[in-house]
Amino acid sequence: MKNNNKQTELITIDSIKQIRGYKVTIKQPSIFVVLQVNKLKNIQKNLKRYDANIQLIVNGYQCHSKKNKPIDIINRILVVQRAVVGQVKLPIFYNNFIAFNNNKVFVSIPTAGDELYLQIKLFKLLVGVLNGIEIIDVKKNIDDISKAMIQYAPKGVNQKVFLKLANESEMVYKQISRDIYQFGYGKNSRYLDSTTTDKTSEISAKLACNKLITKKLLKQTGLPALDSYILNSSNEAVNIANNIGYPLVIKPTDKDGGKGVTSWILNKELLNKAYIKAKKISNNIVIEKHVELNEYRFDIYAGEIINGYERIAANVVGDGKQTIKQLINEVNLKRKIQQQENKYTKLIHINEETKQILSDQSLFFDSIPKDNEFVRLSRTNSVKEGGSRVNIEDFSKIHQDILTVLKRVGEVFRIDIYGVDIFIGDISKPFSQTQIIINEVNFKPRIRELQNLKCLFNKLVPNNGEVPSVVVVGAHDANIVSYLIKIAKQNNKKIAIISREGIYKNDQLLTNLKYNNLYDSSQVVMNDLTIDAIMLFVEDAQQLSQGYPLKHSDLVVVTDSSIPNFSLIVKEIINYFNTTTLIDKALSHLEVLQPLLVKANINEYLKTSIVKKIKNKLGL
Repeated sequence: MKNNNKQTELITIDSIKQIRGYKVTIKQPSIFVVLQVNKLKNIQKNLKRYDANIQLIVNGYQCHSKKNKPIDIINRILVVQRAVVGQVKLPIFYNNFIAFNNNKVFVSIPTAGDELYLQIKLFKLLVGVLNGIEIIDVKKNIDDISKAMIQYAPKGVNQKVFLKLANESEMVYKQISRDIYQFGYGKNSRYLDSTTTDKTSEISAKLACNKLITKKLLKQTGLPALDSYILNSSNEAVNIANNIGYPLVIKPTDKDGGKGVTSWILNKELLNKAYIKAKKISNNIVIEKHVELNEYRFDIYAGEIINGYERIAANVVGDGKQTIKQLINEVNLKRKIQQQENKYTKLIHINEETKQILSDQSLFFDSIPKDNEFVRLSRTNSVKEGGSRVNIEDFSKIHQDILTVLKRVGEVFRIDIYGVDIFIGDISKPFSQTQIIINEVNFKPRIRELQNLKCLFNKLVPNNGEVPSVVVVGAHDANIVSYLIKIAKQNNKKIAIISREGIYKNDQLLTNLKYNNLYDSSQVVMNDLTIDAIMLFVEDAQQLSQGYPLKHSDLVVVTDSSIPNFSLIVKEIINYFNTTTLIDKALSHLEVLQPLLVKANINEYLKTSIVKKIKNKLGL
């Protein structure tokens, strides 16, 4: 895709680069483009050809402006860029930024992280289309870029919420792989893959993912669980049913989310159907007794309940007047309204299976149940089959015996975040007065309640993922650094020192590699769980070329006005931290240090109040 005659180009790209850190207008890794919009006689021809091309490729593409001002022309590209990213569902939370200076246009395009190179490729492709360059099969090119981008879009629903929460709180994070992100830095950082953490062991996951092993381990450790029997044929299922009696449950041992599960099996015919259903998705099938108790789900982190609700099978409750079909229609009408706010709300099915379930209760669609009579309409308590969830708002009502069981599950499986599906007669009563049976233990639980998920995220990544930090505008000062390291060692703490002199943890040099910017050099220590504080030295403008590694700083100190581009650096740093939530703290310290901006000989001052401020802010 080449066009050597720049006079025929509508858009000329002067430069395009990646910015992996943060700047005043850049809060996610971004593409930064400098370009020119040239004045052409046939500009409308270019725009019409571009619009016609894109309308065939991007669903719903519309050019909202018929004008040909530079901003309108550039927005044609950015609208498509955003549409492609939206289809892929990359976690991007900020809008594009456009600025003008004379005939130059500066464009910042936010990205999710590792797909930066693909965003650049897409931008160049769209510019080429707008410039009228002949590109073979534009649609295929865009589709290929889109497919490649999908490999960088996290799959976990909870992970996407975590990313949104991190952006809202201005937390530092970065993508490690498609589904694994690092949130925060230093000792407060975590690797998270949705609700799987850097402390979730592979062994724990394997134990929880196999239902048969789960039951075995629960029973070995004295936790209440049902007997499960391995099935190899439908005939074997019938023999076991004759021995243990109905109702029964058949389910795969290696699937989650209720896949292949049939509950409330009342006879041989249903038993055979249930076996065939499970066999279609797994060769590992078990049968066990169906329990007529209340079913609950609890999600737990570090022994503490984060989320809890009761699962209730699809049902209607009689009023002594309406038929079952009328009652179902009434419930579904309410649920259609609820679906506008909660996409997980499902309607109650009216089909042959529903008819069979009613027949098992000697009922029909035109039957009129008694007032307050509970009529079951599904074999499982699954929301997918029209069941419902009733959130437990007050965990203090759960009896301590039940809390102990839930906590012990985590201890037995040695897992930090887990879900427990459990049958309980009455959650407010002790062992001696109610029945408790653990059904399943879930690895990587999906938590749909936003408030509960936010609570979990804040517990996983404390202090917004930050450690104390100080930014020093000036050259590396060996005297100050040595003093701070001495204090850190006395307090059994470790500080990261990042400057042109090297990257240190206290007095330990961490790498012999040389970096030309502050962002890349800081990555050496950002995931180090032993780092208690960070001190950054900004000694020249080149260090800021990739932006800042941090979004906040506890203190900004200016120590040397003789460094190259001093005024530019100070202005940029003040503007950057002026956009953070810690502006009041940052500016209050800068006001105290105003004399330093015009005073070159400050050694005595540094040895007193400045060092004391740095030491205090670093938590030493």
